[in-house]
Amino acid sequence: MSPAKGYQFIFRPTMSCNLGCAYCYAATLRDGAPKMMSEEEARLCVDWMVRFCQYHEIEGASILWHGGEPLLPGVDFFAKILEYAKCCFERVGIHLTNQIQTNLLLVTDRHVELFKEYFGGSVGFSWDYGSRLRVYPNGKNASDDVWEKALWCKSQGLRIGALCQITPENRMRPREIYRHFSNADIPFRLGPLFPCSMEDALLAAETSCGVIDAWLEDVSPKIEVGNFRELVEALLTGEHRKCYAEQNCGRVLLALSPGGEIYPCSRTVSKEDVIGNFLVDEPNVIHDRRVWFYGDKDISECLSCEYKNACAGGCPFHIKTGWHECECAYNRKVIGHLSNWLRKAGYDCV
Repeated sequence: MSPAKGYQFIFRPTMSCNLGCAYCYAATLRDGAPKMMSEEEARLCVDWMVRFCQYHEIEGASILWHGGEPLLPGVDFFAKILEYAKCCFERVGIHLTNQIQTNLLLVTDRHVELFKEYFGGSVGFSWDYGSRLRVYPNGKNASDDVWEKALWCKSQGLRIGALCQITPENRMRPREIYRHFSNADIPFRLGPLFPCSMEDALLAAETSCGVIDAWLEDVSPKIEVGNFRELVEALLTGEHRKCYAEQNCGRVLLALSPGGEIYPCSRTVSKEDVIGNFLVDEPNVIHDRRVWFYGDKDISECLSCEYKNACAGGCPFHIKTGWHECECAYNRKVIGHLSNWLRKAGYDCV
């Protein structure tokens, strides 16, 4: 199985973070794991990405700056690696785009200019409305500081979008969640925390359904709820843009981390998840290992489900870790609710 024509590299220049959110994998990173790339190692990582694309004849690639907190290595590192990647991909005629997911706290005026030059002015950040889980390492709540920085970034002309997790503090407050982001004119994506209990998954689904109601009842919406918009597209066309929409999502992404470690995706951080090393392994062997790690999804139990085109059988990582049942319950409730909305509006779902 060869990679898709478009490919995403999840570039994790550091696994360290300036926050200490309890639910984040960065807070539970294994002892002894490499924490930050040097500039030389980052350049070698870019070189490896280019070779991977050339070997597999990939026509376009995206680098998602992730972590940890991807801005921790410093703004000079950030600027140099962005320009290096741009030049390397341009030299071989491969179209490159950049994305980033950050907590925003380290953003400066210079970062803003780099975001505009290399990211088209778009920045993703993580912020959970009404939650006390986003904290500094000393336990102090960081939510207000992150939101204040988000508003500042927006005032500087950046297009920012939030990833909002459903937590015990904000679930069952769907209209508050939607109204908060709408009033700030900041689009967002909403999702449950995994792992979770079945009860938590169903409560999260109920919260998501409430946000869907608030969004679709808004007669003049200023923002989109990104993942629900994607579900609408999937229900109407049968095509889903999520990374796991492939039968084997090994066709579309890899995560590259400090020390040269290569992982199947951004969700994986344990020693057992490492599938190679970009300082040692050539691209021709890594893709096959990536495909093997998850394997083709067995979605035989999904074939009779009316929502299979919208969820594509779920996330392989959740299947591998035993979280699939809760994810499925969440998806069925949310997709069913959205499907009912579409049918009442006169649309036919695929």
